[in-house]
Amino acid sequence: IYVLYLDFNKFFSIIPKACPQGKYKPDSSNRIECLKCPDYSYSITTASTMCKCLDGYYRIDSTDYSTPCLRKLKIYL
Repeated sequence: IYVLYLDFNKFFSIIPKACPQGKYKPDSSNRIECLKCPDYSYSITTASTMCKCLDGYYRIDSTDYSTPCLRKLKIYL
């Protein structure tokens, strides 16, 4: 979302900051700061809205990207 303000013939724009790699923002607004990816997860692009789990890891709640990823257990029978 881009918002333009006119103030005494000057234009000011508020542009949301994109998060760097390794951080994410749950939504694309400018209201919150970038958050560090939880344990065992990553973001490989800037402006990520989520962090993916590393290979071999998963989230119990796949929609809550603020929770750390857990290691998948291998069970041999």
